[in-house]
Amino acid sequence: MKNYMQFKINSVYPMLRKSEKTVADYIIRNRHKISRMTLRDIAESSGVSQPTVIRMLKTAGFNGFSDFKRKLKMKNSVEETFSKSCDIHPWNTVEEIHAKVIASSVRMLEETLKSTDVKILEKAIKILSEAQSISIYAVENSYAVSLDLANKLTYLGKKCIIYPDTFLQGLSATALNENDAAIGISLSGKSIDTVEALKNAHKSGAKTIALTNGTNSPICKYADIILDTGNSDMKICGDSIFSRITQTAVVNMLYIGIILSNYEYYSEILMKNENLIADKHYNTSG
Repeated sequence: MKNYMQFKINSVYPMLRKSEKTVADYIIRNRHKISRMTLRDIAESSGVSQPTVIRMLKTAGFNGFSDFKRKLKMKNSVEETFSKSCDIHPWNTVEEIHAKVIASSVRMLEETLKSTDVKILEKAIKILSEAQSISIYAVENSYAVSLDLANKLTYLGKKCIIYPDTFLQGLSATALNENDAAIGISLSGKSIDTVEALKNAHKSGAKTIALTNGTNSPICKYADIILDTGNSDMKICGDSIFSRITQTAVVNMLYIGIILSNYEYYSEILMKNENLIADKHYNTSG
């Protein structure tokens, strides 16, 4: 119940009025008993009117109080399974893995949502929007995310520098200047090659960004901006199997943020690029 309800409310929390935030805070604090309360109970306990409760629920995506209670009840049985344990064990069945993977993904995204500082995100978007070139450093699982980021920025007409070779990552960073931006992507924040590359970029005067969940890690020493992906993680045989979920979520925040920073300009570029690749798709209309 906590994951489903809290995620829904947290996602719209900044848009709520002061009285609606009071209701939201009450529901989250009393999530264990909220399913047994009536609309009147919640309104009186929150110190607001019943219409205020309804407005908050509708903003959070519910059709009304009845819909809220119905979906809450429906999710409870599933989330009871989720809350027991999301750890993967050798004896788990495919059915159990199915539930645990989805539950872990939701929990990690919820953690990222709570950890993301909007003001810091805005600063990162501004840096990327104004940079003459953007260098991206990453290894292993995070390298797949760096490619996704590079692809998205290239579609927006940004000059991106990305090398699979870690020696070239560190070497190219020394050629940057104050007009450039550099991003180091590392879940732990301790990947030596990524840290050293961002360190070189920082020394060169570039504006540096770290995308990590290790906010007290070595990479943060050389970052002007730290984008926190949250502290949750799940490993199997030492491998962080869900790291790309939260990293990709932040990449998408940056991508959409840049587009919205100058929508008319970037939408024109995207439409132009869409036309360039139009003949790369099969025509199935006939």
